[in-house]
Amino acid sequence: MQVQSVDKSIMSVQSIRKPVEQDQPVEPVKLEQVKIEPVKEIEIDNSMIEQNLEDIDANIQETIDMIKQQIQDAGFNVHLRMDDRIDGFIASIVDKETGQVIKELPPEEIIKLRASINEKIKGILFDEEG
Repeated sequence: MQVQSVDKSIMSVQSIRKPVEQDQPVEPVKLEQVKIEPVKEIEIDNSMIEQNLEDIDANIQETIDMIKQQIQDAGFNVHLRMDDRIDGFIASIVDKETGQVIKELPPEEIIKLRASINEKIKGILFDEEG
């Protein structure tokens, strides 16, 4: 098999490369030779960020309203209450007719676990004796 033609661009790249011998010492780069360019400042448009946050809030509220409506259409009510033990909200799904709690989110086991963890963290972070 004979080579009919050779790509000149490949030859030119190969001719630039120098073979590196195994025992040849490598010269260290001096700090003066390194060019460090300052980081370019990026302008952030706060109004754009605020608009995105407002859009996110609106989407979250829309989703919450849709879920509440579906639960109410199924014959239930949703009650939200703040619980100091977990520093968060607890949602209760209540039967409209009987007033009985059907489901509580998060479940009581998780509430007790979070409350216990919160107390242990407070005990570790803050000296309760002093």
